[in-house]
Amino acid sequence: MGHTKVMAGYIAEALGADTYEIVPVEPYPEGYDDCCDQALAEQRDDVRPALAGDLPDVSGYDTVFLGCPIWWGSEPMVVRTFLDAVDLSGKTVVPFTTHGGSGLGNVPANLQARVPGATFVDGKAVAGTAVDGAHDEVVDWVTSLDLA
Repeated sequence: MGHTKVMAGYIAEALGADTYEIVPVEPYPEGYDDCCDQALAEQRDDVRPALAGDLPDVSGYDTVFLGCPIWWGSEPMVVRTFLDAVDLSGKTVVPFTTHGGSGLGNVPANLQARVPGATFVDGKAVAGTAVDGAHDEVVDWVTSLDLA
């Protein structure tokens, strides 16, 4: 299971929240170097990988936690595909990331630029190698947010 999916599970558990996984039609390579190469090429070429499955209906939600790994300092391009297709304006958006040293990277700024009608809450970043031991840290963060 991916680091970001583990972190999303902690958040969903703490809030009793629903989840939706952003999945590309063509999976990213499993090998680290191959995945990094593809991620960099997609960023360079501003690619929008197609999404697998149905999009979620977010109309009934006031708050959306949006998580992703950090690849080359940014969100994977498949997340941009998602943002192009799902209207998060009027929502409170809470970013979270897993990373290898980049923290939240450019994700907060990128999200704000792509969803100008949303309100943003400070996000949370956890190193991918630390996710398995970060349950309490993530739950403490989630429960400390003022989302009312």
